[in-house]
This record gives sequence, C-alpha cells and structure tokens, in this order.
Amino acid sequence: MRRLQDERCEKLQGNSCPGWRKCFGAALVSASKSAKMKHLFFGLGMVAILIGGASSDGAHIVLVVDDDPVLGTPRSVVTDGVDLYLAGSNATSGTGVFRVPIGGGAVTQLYSAVSPNGVTLVGSDVFWIDANSGPITDTEVLKAPKSGAGPVTAIYTGSDVGQPIVDGSDITTDGTTLYTVDQFGGQVHSMDTSGGGLTDVSPDRFGGGFSTERNPNIALDGGTLYVGDNGHPSGTGPPGVFSVPATGGSFTTLFSSTYPALSQLAGIAVGNGTIFLTEGNEILSMPVGGGTPTTFATDPSFGFLRGMTIFGNKLYVVGSTNTAVDGIWSIVIPEPSTFALAALGLLGIGWRRRKRV
Repeated sequence: MRRLQDERCEKLQGNSCPGWRKCFGAALVSASKSAKMKHLFFGLGMVAILIGGASSDGAHIVLVVDDDPVLGTPRSVVTDGVDLYLAGSNATSGTGVFRVPIGGGAVTQLYSAVSPNGVTLVGSDVFWIDANSGPITDTEVLKAPKSGAGPVTAIYTGSDVGQPIVDGSDITTDGTTLYTVDQFGGQVHSMDTSGGGLTDVSPDRFGGGFSTERNPNIALDGGTLYVGDNGHPSGTGPPGVFSVPATGGSFTTLFSSTYPALSQLAGIAVGNGTIFLTEGNEILSMPVGGGTPTTFATDPSFGFLRGMTIFGNKLYVVGSTNTAVDGIWSIVIPEPSTFALAALGLLGIGWRRRKRV
C-alpha cells in the first residue's frame, strides 16, 4: 500500500511543482527553502484569484438589469436587502421612484416625481429629495410607503421655511435622521423623518450662487458624512471628496483636484474603510482618511455610472450601459485580505516565471 501511495504522489507531484508531494498519508517531500517559498507564494496567488474573481481588478461584476422597458436613466439607488429603490427617469418622458428585486427582474414605477435626485429608506418608507417639485419649483423632501400604495407626503417644502435647502442634490440617513446636500453652495442639512428639527450640519462649501451649482452626492458611515463633488467649470469650489461630522462642523478635504478632473463624479458610497466613487465609466476607491482615488472596477458594459449603495459585501451601481440604455450592476467588494493575498500571489507568480526562464 505504501508503495502504491508513493507512486500516486509522484504522479501528483509533476514537473509543475517540484519539491512538493501531497496526498493522503504522505509527508511533504524535502525541498530547498527558496523552492518552498516560491510555491507558497504561487499557491497564495491561485487562492487569491479564486477568491477575488477572474477580472483584473478582483471584483465580480454582474449586470442585473439591462434595458428594462420601464426604466429610463436611474440616478440614485438604495436597498433594504430585498429590493433596490431607484430615483430617476422612466423610459418615456417622466421621472419617479422605482423598485426592482435586488437580484434583478422587472422594474416597477412606484411614484411619479419632478426632479428626483436622491433616494433613501427608513423602515417601511422610501424618502426622496426633489429639486423642483415645490409650488415655486423649490425643493421638497417627500416620503411614501415603499410598498407603492401611497400616499406621498412632503415633509419639507423650501418655500414654507425660507428655502434653507435651495436645490436639493442628494439624501441619506442613519435610520433616524435624514441628511441632505445642496446643489447651491454645497451645504449639508439634517432633519428628522417628519421634516422637523431642520439643522445646518455644515456651512456652504462654495460661493457663486446659482451660477456655480453642481451635483454633489452624500453618504454616511460611522457618524461621518462624505460628500463627492464634481466641481464646476468656473473653478469655484474644486471637485473632490469632503467629510463633515454628522453632528455638525466644518468640511475636511479628503481629496481635491482641479476641474475637469472628477467632473463626471456622480455617486458615492462608503464602507469597510473605503470610499467608492462613480466617475464616468469606472468606479474609483480611496481610503476614508483621504488619499488619491484609484480605479477599483471597470467593465466593458459600463457606460456612464451614477448613484451607488453598499449592502453587505456588494456595491449596487446604477447608470447607463455602453449601449446607452439603463443598467444596474452588483459588484462584489473583495475582503482586504484578498488584496494582500493577490499582492503576494502576483509576486510569487512573477518569481516563478523568472526562475523558469
């Protein structure tokens, strides 16, 4: 039996991995230290590839909705883990709030809107911010049952309270408090889910009034609000990523550039110590403490990406595909350890190749 086992091990060993012998009941055959380290790194590389996926950026990318007959251009997305809720335009000429199963399927329009720029969820209600739905085309924050049964209630109407939120650009929540960011000046506000307790969370971040409006996006993580700003051609208020405590304070610059850099920034999500940004046809990432954004994921199906959200270990991203129709993608976020394994593995693979030349 021992002889047959050893013969089987010799066959398993092969020329591709000299110095290793592994099968039931067999011990590791003696090998040099450098050979063992070489194959350890190579093995780690294979593990990293299996964990991280086959794409060069290590992210599993799935197009879960492609050219749905109801959806037009989705701008913002949020999820309760069962369904995705979207704000944007429909396939004809209207705009509204939509729902689709998280794994893909038919899109349903729940409510009509005017200029819905951001969407979020609290309990059984969906909330959205609309820059022009008020009586004098002023901003409103609206809520309605996420079931789609209505009614729709405006919990904030700018003209009723002096328009502290001039042109609402995006909205997020911690489950109790709503946070908004403005196209006008870039200021962040908070309110409760009934519209009360309206509070200035930050000062204006840029001047220029209506002439320098742009489309900042907002996300919340760990008591800190993060704002992605696509800047303005005038150069007033540079494009970049900024943070402010949810309890209030001044902006901290995490990354800043010069227009037109980041001029296509259209979405932000934060989780696992990382800030994710949509920029044109790619997704960027950077540490929450600041740094230069680098490419996290690209895909041939990406056209112009817009809003995104994180749930579990996945990003859900909305926008237009490379054929200019609506698209929704799910993207697995590799664990930090996977990046480390990949680095070791690629080093080992390179070492192995050099040794064999």
